[in-house]
Amino acid sequence: MKAIRVVHDHGFLHNDLQPCNVYLQYGRRVENMDAYQVKLGGFAKCQSIDRANSDCLGTSYELEESNALIKSTEVLVSGGKKTSTKSDIWSLGIMIYACLLYTSPSPRD
Repeated sequence: MKAIRVVHDHGFLHNDLQPCNVYLQYGRRVENMDAYQVKLGGFAKCQSIDRANSDCLGTSYELEESNALIKSTEVLVSGGKKTSTKSDIWSLGIMIYACLLYTSPSPRD
């Protein structure tokens, strides 16, 4: 969660939060427990918040069917053209939900 906050604090949107862009890096042992660091990758679709909020958004991205359940409603309805920090937070929440309950919150057909 800290990584996404840093991205947003620097004025950018990730736009592609999904499980394959989250990495676990083994760290040092702390108090007889294995410590891991969570790393965030996959910044190819990253864009500035100002650009995402402008009416003349020059680039959009294709919505892959494989991660459509992770995308927020505003992204799905706009075909990937309207994004905000809320979209990143939504995707993060869906991933956390899936990790904790081992299921998707959205019904699948």
